[in-house]
Amino acid sequence: MTTTLRVENVRVQFRVKSGLRSWLDKSTAASIDAVRDASFSLQKGETLALVGESGAGKSTLALAITGLERIAEGSIQFEGREVATMQSRELRKYRRNIGYMWQNAIGSLSPRMNVRSLITEPVKIHNVPNIDQRRLSNELLNLVGLSEEFGNRYPHQLSGGQARRVGVARALALNPQLIVADEPTAGLDVSVQGEILNLLNQLQDELKISMLVITHNLNVVRHTSDKIAIMYLGRIVEQGDTAEIFSKPRHPYTLALLSASPSPDPDMQAERIELKGEIPSPLNRPQGCEFHTRCPFVKDICTNTPPPFKVLSNSQALSCHFPR
Repeated sequence: MTTTLRVENVRVQFRVKSGLRSWLDKSTAASIDAVRDASFSLQKGETLALVGESGAGKSTLALAITGLERIAEGSIQFEGREVATMQSRELRKYRRNIGYMWQNAIGSLSPRMNVRSLITEPVKIHNVPNIDQRRLSNELLNLVGLSEEFGNRYPHQLSGGQARRVGVARALALNPQLIVADEPTAGLDVSVQGEILNLLNQLQDELKISMLVITHNLNVVRHTSDKIAIMYLGRIVEQGDTAEIFSKPRHPYTLALLSASPSPDPDMQAERIELKGEIPSPLNRPQGCEFHTRCPFVKDICTNTPPPFKVLSNSQALSCHFPR
């Protein structure tokens, strides 16, 4: 199977103090790690879900994959090519291979442009020649389950689900190899969420496209993803096949996320695991296992010794001293 995307030991840093301020004030670091040592691979036609609370680093990692955030360390390879070393022309060509679905479905659409113009805007930005834009927009509208009449509407005339479908069509305009979907069901009713997820599944089957889905809700990706990576404080703390993660989660953080997600079968609902406090600031990372300040199963070793990231026999991988 062809590897579309390979991420290895990626670190993304944000500067929090200027050079002078950093020299004058030694009490805090000049920069923080928004993403630390993230690694995963995504095969052609496969969906991987990045899951975690707000502030876990999911969207930052996604922006680094698109080349919109610089990485401080590590490697991001797209179809075997290193993204970090691409020159501007090659990077522009690379971005044509990525369709991005923004979290705010309506807010990401310019209110001054009609749907037809919004869908074909990527074609104009990248100066793609010999494209019948009206025909393209009609084909894409049909592909995402909207009639051609929607091409004449403006964003304020769309429901949340319709705006999301327009976002999907726009992401597909350049025939990309990878779709990055940031919270694809945010703000939608449960029934509409199911429609959008079914649409993404259908498009993946038809187009054989790879997808990276970013969400805080594990149930959103239960039936849409092939693999799941759980992020906490910028690190991937557990990853594996979706069926394995749901049938036997091993990291306490994954257990807590699953217990907070309502199950379609009330008899199968996991016992609720309450996490202590809030996710720590990247400016003040805990020693040892960074999850120990909130872990209900914490032991002494967790407070001072970072756990190794280890692969288990069933292909799951996680960083925890005491897997469940």
